[in-house]
Amino acid sequence: MNRKIVWIDTETGGLDPMKHQLIQVAAIATTFDTLEEVDRMEVKLKLELDRTTEEALKLNSFDERAWEVEAIASHQARRKFTEFLVKHATTKKMSKAGRPYYIAEIGGQNVAFDIGFVRAWYGQEFLPADAWHGSGHDTMYMARTLALVKGFTYENLKLETLCKHFGVIAPSHDAMDDIAATVALAREMVRIFRNEQH
Repeated sequence: MNRKIVWIDTETGGLDPMKHQLIQVAAIATTFDTLEEVDRMEVKLKLELDRTTEEALKLNSFDERAWEVEAIASHQARRKFTEFLVKHATTKKMSKAGRPYYIAEIGGQNVAFDIGFVRAWYGQEFLPADAWHGSGHDTMYMARTLALVKGFTYENLKLETLCKHFGVIAPSHDAMDDIAATVALAREMVRIFRNEQH
């Protein structure tokens, strides 16, 4: 089984996963070595206005018409996301009973934020993903590593800033645009890092 990474990005109704709603999630599955895209998915969740802030909706490019047409119930969105994770699960684990199973290896930009919302969204349901597989799949960590290796300096570690620094098309605060930019950014940083090693 060829190893893959599932890169994820979320848009949220605020900053607190225990109070605020996940409103959009997008994912791109790539090969592990070359980060070549093999699949993608995106879902918008029906809004629970009491679990969102006006400021967050404005920041996250919320389009009321798009949500009216495309948004689905939370449990339906979760099922769709789970199916995507399972489809691209390549990390082998063993159950307490000794049975093997597979989970997806997760990457992203400041992925701890996104996975915090995803874990809150799943609650007691099993999340078929290894969210803490290694900070090497986080573009913030990759940028810090390149700063040490090549002496790069950044104004900050925001996705927009890093994309500009590495010549990648800037994201728009839509989850699919953001994760596509994240994958392109990761691909460029891996290329630089590998060239540095030769």
